[in-house]
Amino acid sequence: LYTMNDTLKSFYDTYLQQYQETEDWYIEQGEQELPEGRVPYSELIFLGVQYVDLDYVSLLFNDVSYEGGAHPYSMFDAITLDRHSGKEVTAAEFLGESDEVILEKVSNLMGLSEVAGWEDIDFYLQGEKVVFFYRMPGYWDEVVMER
Repeated sequence: LYTMNDTLKSFYDTYLQQYQETEDWYIEQGEQELPEGRVPYSELIFLGVQYVDLDYVSLLFNDVSYEGGAHPYSMFDAITLDRHSGKEVTAAEFLGESDEVILEKVSNLMGLSEVAGWEDIDFYLQGEKVVFFYRMPGYWDEVVMER
């Protein structure tokens, strides 16, 4: 039986692997510590539950990493889970359209010059709406579509 915990563990393990790869790169470069004692770090911060009902739960995270410089790098990430199967669901399942059509619509509504991919755009549920956001905070407003 696949559970939400299995999905969330896989989600977390993906981040852990990315963090390990970054650490390995710094070690290979011989730059374990940055100037002024600044040490690279990464953390996945749980921002909260965005939506929960009998069928779905949507969670929002902030991936923060510091690799030197004036401030850390920050990126939002969300995951929406089917509470019955425990698996992650896609926006296409809520909107009945292909990923390509959804990404084109969202990119146009955000005023992007090119169609963004899922590495740039993410979503969470909010009632009967699907809220799309650009992963980089502060760049574009959210786009909301009825589900």
